[in-house]
Amino acid sequence: MNRNWWIIALGFGCAPEPEQNDCGESGATLHYVVTSMGYMRSEDGISLGYDIDGTDDPVCRVDDLTDPEGASGIDNGLSYLIPALQASEAKVVGGYINEAIIEGRVLLAVEIQGVDSLVDDDCVDVTFLQAEGEPLLGTDGGLLAGQTLLRADLPETTVQSVQIVNGVLDARPLNLDVPVSLLDANFELNMRDGGLQLRFAEDGAAEGFFTGGLHQEEITEILNSSGGVDSDVADLVNSILGLGLDLEDENGQCAKMSAGLEFQAAAIYLVGGGVE
Repeated sequence: MNRNWWIIALGFGCAPEPEQNDCGESGATLHYVVTSMGYMRSEDGISLGYDIDGTDDPVCRVDDLTDPEGASGIDNGLSYLIPALQASEAKVVGGYINEAIIEGRVLLAVEIQGVDSLVDDDCVDVTFLQAEGEPLLGTDGGLLAGQTLLRADLPETTVQSVQIVNGVLDARPLNLDVPVSLLDANFELNMRDGGLQLRFAEDGAAEGFFTGGLHQEEITEILNSSGGVDSDVADLVNSILGLGLDLEDENGQCAKMSAGLEFQAAAIYLVGGGVE
């Protein structure tokens, strides 16, 4: 059975946001690279994430969740499908994602400019980008912190005037365009109205998530891609997809699903010019 489900290798870019005040004229510039990634889950009605649709009420008959800090209205429709996915061959997607990271095929990076403090800072600029290079691995087999990677010559987007509060950075609302490669097929997941969170640890590492709304047609297109997904896995996902469609599209139809990926990140050095 071909176990490559709907994400094997991915990078991300972001749709342009309105121009705001520049915070990066002073302070340090820091870089983080994603070292591991997986589904953003929920348990007992608790999930990381954001209120994407702006309401606490159920949308499309799917209940909202609550985040660990008690905020209501959290949207994570994908989390309702994870138990079924974990019981199928789709469960190996996490392994393929992290294999691609270790091999240097997926190097998602965040640049933070104007940093005076990673605990509380009134204004930093955050750039989402992709890195490249052959990553160095630590004794645990993961990406080594403190190494130098190259800034990929690919589109990147800066969100300005972001705050760090109690060691947490939230950049939203944000549109994430996530390219997906499945064997001989290439797609782009357009995650809309979501955002990205980074939580900084005292040891210099970080963790977080990015999330947004996916249109049902995009998920179906990937499932039906030639050579990309086994038919039994595609049939399973198609059969349960409606359980996670928790967002209305522009026509008021229940045709979108909120989804998120959690990640671990390490501080690195980044060199190269990138895209203007």
